[in-house]
Formats: sequence, C-alpha cells, structure tokens
Amino acid sequence: MINSISLIGPRGNTLSVAAAGSGPPLFLLHGFPLDHNLWLDQFRELTARYHVIAPELRGFGRSTLT
Repeated sequence: MINSISLIGPRGNTLSVAAAGSGPPLFLLHGFPLDHNLWLDQFRELTARYHVIAPELRGFGRSTLT
C-alpha cells in the first residue's frame, strides 16, 4: 500500500509525497515533466527492502508551484 501525503507550507503551497515500505530510506526523484506515478511499478519491488519515498517536485502532480 502506497501512502500519499500533502505537506502544506506557511504560504499555502503544498508538496505531495508518496511513501511505502520499511527499512533504509530510498528517495526516488522524477524527471521533467513527470510526477511520482513514474515509480509505481518500482514501488512493488523496492518496498520489500526499503522505505521508498517519492516526492512530487514543485509544479508537478499535486505539488503546487508556489
């Protein structure tokens, strides 16, 4: 199961993050112009050994630009 959370900053801007699994942290960063959905297939394999964290960079997916 992949957990999603949106962090809200002081100016109302948001940063959306998907995370799953347990173990050492593993950060997956997407390229332009994609979002964390790029990594969905890898989540299944990697979460057996790692705590996988995939943020959506500013302006992509559910993360706001400002």
